[in-house]
Amino acid sequence: MKTGLLVSVLILCVLFPFMSSAQQDRPYFNLTETGLSFGQVKTWNDQSDTRVNFSFQTINGVHINSKNAIGLLLGIDSYPGLILAPIGFGWRGSYGKPSRNRLLLGLDMGYGSAFLEKRVEDQFFENWYEGGFMISPSIGWRLKGKSGKRDYALSVAFRRQHAYYYEGVKGEGGNQPGLPPGFTSIREESYIFNSLISKFGIFF
Repeated sequence: MKTGLLVSVLILCVLFPFMSSAQQDRPYFNLTETGLSFGQVKTWNDQSDTRVNFSFQTINGVHINSKNAIGLLLGIDSYPGLILAPIGFGWRGSYGKPSRNRLLLGLDMGYGSAFLEKRVEDQFFENWYEGGFMISPSIGWRLKGKSGKRDYALSVAFRRQHAYYYEGVKGEGGNQPGLPPGFTSIREESYIFNSLISKFGIFF
């Protein structure tokens, strides 16, 4: 979680100069997207099975120019037995005539926080999840709305997201080298989720 907060602060520092002048010559940008996430998961007998999960995110920022926009990304991604909340940076590029449907390219990058997962502990054991690095390129179409007030997005994204599970054993005695105070051992499992996401979004 500390890493996620650090990433957020760095992103806000990068975006602040743009946001401070947004009212003058760079209009506000928002893209809210939701969709289904498809991937593979290992079953109890070490076989692979297809998973279908939920993905939601919103990007708030500014237009750099008529084609490109950047912003702060916040989202929710569900996985089997785990929910991660991406916090990071999002870029969207729209290429073509503004009066028509346009090619839409994107890149999201940041940290997938596991703060929504409960930390379980008792007198002898403790287990918890931590998030990790996330990157997600995308391609699709920016569609003109009939009213002309709002555009829509249809896109496909690849998302690679890291996560970790820790299971610690507590005990008395002095601190063990490389371990938090009060732990005699900690077992770590690392996960990498590779997903194909089909998304629908609205530009505000």
